[in-house]
Amino acid sequence: MAEPVVSITLETIRNLLVEEVKFYCGVRSQVEQIQLELQRMRSFLKDADAQQDTDERLHNWVAEVREAAYDIEDNILVFVAVKIAARRYRNSKNLLKKMGCFFREIITTYRVGSRISEIKSKIISLTTSLQTYGIKPITNQGENPGFDDARIRDLRRQYSHVVEEDFVGLQGDVKMLVARLIDEQEDRVISIHGMGGLGKTTIARKVYSSRDVRRHFEGFAWTCVSQQWDKKDILQGILIKLIPENRDEILGMRDEELVKELHDVQLKKKCLVVLDDIWSTQAWDSLKPAFPNTRTGAGSKILLTTRNREVASYVYPSGFLYEPRFLSNEESWELLRKKAFPRRQDTAEYVIDPEMVTLGKEMVARCCGLPLAILVLGGLLVTKHSVREWQTVHENINWYLARGRGLGQQPAVTEVLAFSYHDLPYQFKQCFLFLANFPEDFEIEAEKLYQFWLAEGIISQEERAEEETMMDVAEHYLAELAQRCMVQVNVKETAGGFKNCRLHDLMWDLCLSKAKDENFTKVIDLRRDKKPTESLSSSSRNRRISIYLDSDVIQYNVPCSENRHIRSAFFYANDCRGDVLQQMKVHLSSFKLLRVLDLRGFQSADELPKSIGDLIHLKHLSLSYSQFKKLPSSLSKLVYLQTLDLEVDNSLQIPNIIWKMERLRHLYLPVNFHTQDGSKLRLDGLSELETLVNFNTSLCDVKDLDTLTNLRKLRASIKDKLDDLPNILKYISFTQNHLRRSSLSISCPQFCSDAELSLLKSLLGCHRLYKLTIKGRIGKLPEFYHFSSSIAKIAFKASLLEEDPMATLENLPKLSSLTLYDSTFVGDEMVCSGKGFPKLLYLKLWGLSNLMRWRIDAGAMPRLSRLVIAHCEHLEMLPDGLKFVTTLQKLNVRWMSDDFKDRLRTVDGDDFYKVRHAGLARWASAQNYVLDAYSSSLESQCYVAHGYYFFTTSISISSISLYTGTYSQRTLGALRAHDDLRHLNILAGVDLPLGGTGRPDAVGLYYAKIGIGTPSKDYYVQVDTGSDITWVNCIQCHECPKRGYHGIELTLYNPKDSLTGKLVTCDQEFCKEIMRGSFSGCTANSSCLYAEVYGDGSYSIGYFVEDIVQYDRVSGDLQTKSANGSVIFGCGARQSGDLGSSEDALDGILGFGKTNSSMISQLASSGRVRKMFAHCLDGVNGGGIFAIGHVVQPQVNTTPLVPNQPHYNVNMTSVQVGLDFLNLTIDLYTIGDNKGAIIDSGTTLAYLPEVIYIPLVKKILSWQSDLKLRTLHDIYTCFDYSGSVDDAFPPVTFHFENSLYLKVYPREYLFPFEDLMCLGFQNSGMQSQDKQNITLLGDLVLSNKLVLYDLENQTIGWTEYNCSSSIKLKDELTGSVHLVGAHSLSRGCSLNAQTVLFSLLLMALLHGFFTELL
Repeated sequence: MAEPVVSITLETIRNLLVEEVKFYCGVRSQVEQIQLELQRMRSFLKDADAQQDTDERLHNWVAEVREAAYDIEDNILVFVAVKIAARRYRNSKNLLKKMGCFFREIITTYRVGSRISEIKSKIISLTTSLQTYGIKPITNQGENPGFDDARIRDLRRQYSHVVEEDFVGLQGDVKMLVARLIDEQEDRVISIHGMGGLGKTTIARKVYSSRDVRRHFEGFAWTCVSQQWDKKDILQGILIKLIPENRDEILGMRDEELVKELHDVQLKKKCLVVLDDIWSTQAWDSLKPAFPNTRTGAGSKILLTTRNREVASYVYPSGFLYEPRFLSNEESWELLRKKAFPRRQDTAEYVIDPEMVTLGKEMVARCCGLPLAILVLGGLLVTKHSVREWQTVHENINWYLARGRGLGQQPAVTEVLAFSYHDLPYQFKQCFLFLANFPEDFEIEAEKLYQFWLAEGIISQEERAEEETMMDVAEHYLAELAQRCMVQVNVKETAGGFKNCRLHDLMWDLCLSKAKDENFTKVIDLRRDKKPTESLSSSSRNRRISIYLDSDVIQYNVPCSENRHIRSAFFYANDCRGDVLQQMKVHLSSFKLLRVLDLRGFQSADELPKSIGDLIHLKHLSLSYSQFKKLPSSLSKLVYLQTLDLEVDNSLQIPNIIWKMERLRHLYLPVNFHTQDGSKLRLDGLSELETLVNFNTSLCDVKDLDTLTNLRKLRASIKDKLDDLPNILKYISFTQNHLRRSSLSISCPQFCSDAELSLLKSLLGCHRLYKLTIKGRIGKLPEFYHFSSSIAKIAFKASLLEEDPMATLENLPKLSSLTLYDSTFVGDEMVCSGKGFPKLLYLKLWGLSNLMRWRIDAGAMPRLSRLVIAHCEHLEMLPDGLKFVTTLQKLNVRWMSDDFKDRLRTVDGDDFYKVRHAGLARWASAQNYVLDAYSSSLESQCYVAHGYYFFTTSISISSISLYTGTYSQRTLGALRAHDDLRHLNILAGVDLPLGGTGRPDAVGLYYAKIGIGTPSKDYYVQVDTGSDITWVNCIQCHECPKRGYHGIELTLYNPKDSLTGKLVTCDQEFCKEIMRGSFSGCTANSSCLYAEVYGDGSYSIGYFVEDIVQYDRVSGDLQTKSANGSVIFGCGARQSGDLGSSEDALDGILGFGKTNSSMISQLASSGRVRKMFAHCLDGVNGGGIFAIGHVVQPQVNTTPLVPNQPHYNVNMTSVQVGLDFLNLTIDLYTIGDNKGAIIDSGTTLAYLPEVIYIPLVKKILSWQSDLKLRTLHDIYTCFDYSGSVDDAFPPVTFHFENSLYLKVYPREYLFPFEDLMCLGFQNSGMQSQDKQNITLLGDLVLSNKLVLYDLENQTIGWTEYNCSSSIKLKDELTGSVHLVGAHSLSRGCSLNAQTVLFSLLLMALLHGFFTELL
């Protein structure tokens, strides 16, 4: 792996040449020459890295190149360090120091120049020798095919929430294990044993979270023992989970006290303890005294997982041993399919290429039924989208697996994992290997990991997009590793992004093995072996070390001569003795090239050694989880420091020198600290700072914030006084800085006076405020509209509110966490109304001593997963409405009255029914009661989130789902009301370029489910050819319904959630065009507004935004690939009438009208699609086809569109009934202002002027002279008839220019209602006088016909067609022709003859887009 090392070296040279040009006097020419040689060599390295596993000589050649690159960087950095030291002493009054520094600088310049010349000669020689190995250069164009710009964009789209766990084939085994656990006559210990990657932990998790298990046991604890176990940590962890109320006491216990306490707890109550991944009998011998060796007592049990059957037998010889079987070929393929096609597996119409199926089954068979190997293979294949790419993986994996052939399953999984590493693009290999620096089963904070990567130079500056930080780029890197199932990640549910990550133990083994092979990291573990066999004195140079110390380690030996090459050093102290830290003083002075220093767990430390200042190139210093008491002033010498993590566990004395660290980007201050002279800590001058944590206005000067112009994340606190709050508010609200998110904690006496409440309102309205904690009295909580929509977490303490705060807080659209502490509310009744708290995940009520009654209405808190109730002594019972909160996973009840606990204590308790629906289990004790539906990750789960949080917002039409509406006896009045309102819109005569047209009504509409935003949210929108503007309801629309047609949960779009979402201002060309020019009152940055007024007085108003629309373009027969384009659409802020209250409401309109503002026009104007589309509405089966592009089959005759009309108007020339033409003059077809007939898929029926309607109906009915006619709702002509309508009535044919005709059969224009047949033709003359001349043909006559809209040639046409089949589109770029098929997704309701009309005609939207130019 030489390519990433060479790339990092080149970037280091490039950066230093730019930033430190003044230092290169004497060696610049040599540095530039070797830079050119490295760039030349780099073109060969991709091929060399790929082939080194097949040739030992080539492997050694790659290692030589890697070491040469390291040596170049070492020498340059040493040279820079000497130059910096010389600059410091240049003004020294000590003549000897100045002279010594001068001579040292000369000598170093000579040595470095000579050494660089030697290395350059070596590199030239190495490059020349490449012809021996047949290595060819690969240009930048082909370099890194796995991570081009499109790939980066795809990654940013795909991550949003954690994917559902996949569990295949072993459900019966889980049930068997559950039955044994809850059977008190069965064994006390159940062991799951088997090789790594077999899914032992996955099965244990399934058993542990089983509803029956959760109900049976009263206490639960899960601990991972692993190879390097610590007895005290394990015992403390188990006890804290079993009796959390005794946490502080447990942390202070000695080992023997922990053993006794754990033993006694398991005798007092029924506990289940899981000992996961126990490796040795020694580990069990150490833990054994803490577990009762008897079946008497409360019935506690142990569930154990281990790779070693002997360990399982040793723990409990007579216990039940279970070894999971390998998956069958069918089960293996099912699991691979779910992982390789994560977003397509549940799409019924999606068909995997048969050749991919064949290749996939052959590859998965080589995984020998091992779940982990299959998951990793799936994670690799999810990045391969063509058959050719799958063939390449197939060929390579066969070669890898051949090396382990005949050796069983373990080599198979090892080689699959090795291949997944081999397939990584070079940028990610070092990111993956860096994880070897962390302990096994260690949860790595994602944010800190990014900073480590950046300090090492692993993340390339070239991949940073505009407005992105390097932290954003690092997050994309972790996302790639997660998608490939190389790492397991936990996603932040509310903030977005990754919270932490870890490695599966087999993946950790692979990581360590590869890191050793590449001389990447050396691990020295003194916890077990006080004199480790491996040290840094080996012949190869290691660039990183991780040293694990133990509490009784007195000294350790690391040769200082080897330290000078170290880039990163991780020390895991585990409370080791202070004299070990003193030894570090010697080592620190020799770490001349150190970039990362992590000193973790030093509990008895005092002052950080002063020699820390000698580490000139240090970029990351972390003291987290240690107890250092004092920092040296020599820290000011760290001129390259980027991250300073001072989150120690105690109060820290900090020298007032941080402000001098001009390159500092991430600063984590301790919660408690003080400066040497007692002054406030200066932070001015840190212009590059991006992260500032624990900024305390009592200890820091709030005015310094104004200088932090690059800050992205701020966590601040204010204590005692509010004097600094206005300055904090000013900074948070300042629009010109880069702040993305802020958290603020305020501890003050009160917010009661008018001035204080006014200040509180200003605070709550800050749009960048994410988390708010207030301790102190609040006179009155402001109304909800004073709260910013960005607030996600709120905690109030001792607020003494007299009015129920829920009435206000439940309206906050993004609130995900709410904590009410210590008399925050002093009333006795609290109410959570229906539809309140739409995003709340976590709720804690603690110390509300006056609270007696709590009501939760149906529909409230629909996403709540965790609820904590404690010290609410007078609360009578759980609210009955909790039974509606089906998402609840964990209920924690503490320190409540005995009566309250008794109501929950057993299955027969009065309140148990309120929570049993969530599959919760009991945990009862004298002080504590917990209901916990354990939700945790599986061992073999690939933690991948699709469309999650990346800072690119898109309207994801590729994930579209369409639904056919169905009805139960929908009234004819409602059907006509829909079309009436539709006509009011079309005929109102209002200038409509400012708004979205059409009605999102459920009667007779087809609609689509689209995804908007990142993380993607579902929106249900009407697809409408009669509407010009796409619009959705927005977050400002407080009147918009939360649920719409058929109970669909509606969503309000918030443009502030999107980093690519942009407001359209009134001075932009788009706004000027739809406004027909500039309008008065337009100022800079003012929004472009729209107002949609309907004829019935209802209206929709809002503003325009611009975002990315993602769609599927046709790539083959019945195949698509993702594409995207920018679209401007309306953001509805207020609706009136049925728009805001109709039970048939949808989220908005997807407009495909004629004007330039429609979606089709916008996409076409950017060159991404042709300005032509077609739909085919299946009136028999429902659904149909909707495609954009040039339809070549079937062929369609067309007629010209009437010019200068807002809709799709065509000139009708005659009407034919059967064989007879109506006797009408041609001018009757073109009367009125609306020239021609309107073709409108948003209208259900067909409307004709009275002069056409009356003779048409008369002619139809004349075919059956004995009909008894009835008029329903004063407008519908109906009659009794039970025979075949096609045999008894004539077809109706409408004729248009260019000899185009539209034939409508009786089965289409007649529909059943109750026991009658009714005519679908309607008299538009029965509307008001100004609307009598409309001719409008809706879905009734358009069904079962392919309708083609050609806006490029201003024509429209149609032909009769089977809409459940497929059409052919032409790819204009390549000339190839592809099939586009029909779609029909039902909401689970069958369609009969009557409901077909009322659910009219759902289409598959945007399946076939014209191939965009890539």
